[in-house]
Amino acid sequence: MFGSKSVMVRQYSSFYTI
Repeated sequence: MFGSKSVMVRQYSSFYTI
């Protein structure tokens, strides 16, 4: 369950950038 967390963090960062 590490990849799922990584993907969530990556999407969250992308949304924060916008």
